[in-house]
Amino acid sequence: MTSQKRRITPEEVLKIIQDNFGDTNYLPIEQYLQLLELTGLNKTNLSYHLRKLEINWRKYKKSFEDPEGVVQKTFDFDEVGQVASAELTEEQKAEKAKNDEEKSSIERKKTVEKVRVFLSRARTVEAINHKFGKVGLEIFQEFCENNPEGFILKQGESSYKEITYYFEQIVNGCTEVKPRIFTVAQSENDRDYLAITFPQDLDFSKNPEDSAIRIIPIDSVTFGDHLCDLDAFKEVLRRAVSKPYVFLFFNGNIIGGSLYNESTAVDLRREFKSLIAPVAHKILWAQSGNIEASASNVDGVDPLRDVCFDLGIHHTVRPVRADVYWKDPLHPVEFYAIHGRSGAKKDGSKLNAILEVAKNQSFPHFTVMGHLEEAIVDDSIVYSADPSNNRVKESKSYSIICPGFRTYSGSTREIKGYTPPVSGRVECIIHFDNTPEATL
Repeated sequence: MTSQKRRITPEEVLKIIQDNFGDTNYLPIEQYLQLLELTGLNKTNLSYHLRKLEINWRKYKKSFEDPEGVVQKTFDFDEVGQVASAELTEEQKAEKAKNDEEKSSIERKKTVEKVRVFLSRARTVEAINHKFGKVGLEIFQEFCENNPEGFILKQGESSYKEITYYFEQIVNGCTEVKPRIFTVAQSENDRDYLAITFPQDLDFSKNPEDSAIRIIPIDSVTFGDHLCDLDAFKEVLRRAVSKPYVFLFFNGNIIGGSLYNESTAVDLRREFKSLIAPVAHKILWAQSGNIEASASNVDGVDPLRDVCFDLGIHHTVRPVRADVYWKDPLHPVEFYAIHGRSGAKKDGSKLNAILEVAKNQSFPHFTVMGHLEEAIVDDSIVYSADPSNNRVKESKSYSIICPGFRTYSGSTREIKGYTPPVSGRVECIIHFDNTPEATL
């Protein structure tokens, strides 16, 4: 037979306490531990019995006995502190107030630094308020009025169209941009529908009829990736610098890639800004692609938008429709530029992808698509009604897939056995008589 352990009652616990410690309603820690051994109970069961017997074992009092048995008191240290504070002299009170003020100042300086570090990544005002409350908003307002030494507070935009703010370290001041010879106007209904106007008297040769504007779409540079063909990209920039009739626009996947991370993001943006600054006045617009969308996850900043904001270049994450005016103020040359997301591998499939875009946009003079790192130019004859002259007019529409600026060696294309990407440029030409043309 198994013997059961006999349960001990609260009355038996009380008798053990009286026999060993006398009549008491409070047990110091030493007596409490002795009682655990004497009763053989665990802490949970013993605590239960002590509560039943109304014996306190938790509150440890500091007391002293008056020899004459008149006063016996448990000290209240908060009360003692208040009494002591009330007994401070005026000089001591002033010293205490000064110390409190210094402590408060130190705490605020720490909070200011925390807010600045918090804004090393793009944040909304709501995020600042959520993290630091009213004090954080006050500090943010101070930053808006006066930037900390060596930093500039910049404004960005999240993928949800929220206004964001972030700090960037100042190095060698701001980059100066040369005056632009064209103007950019936005539609009232769509900020990415642009009207780009060149002066009508602008000519690039002694014989005006030989003049032409050449616009080069730039796509898939991936500045900040180990596959970026930087020499080929610099060659196009040199052409834009040396030829007054050459202009550019960025069509997506310009900044970002394998080397773009939290520790390199700011330096890469600064380096790219310095690289394109000499031709910033010749860049018509810029749109981000999927590479910029991935890069913005690093610190909340779209790298291309950040660079364009500093250089005064129109930037968007959407496709751009642009009317370019030059010699004929009534009949612009139409552009529709989209970075695209097509994964087509065969030339026929690639062409089908861009022809679908051109058809949806009613066949503008130039439909430009990137992402595929291919060089394809397809021209179509488009017929349209001309009611003013009571005739059917024909015009040319060019569908262009942009080459990129990426190397083949070590790329996914090489590993999968796909054809190498095409590197170089396509030029969209606007002749003196407003005739469009595209050449590889």
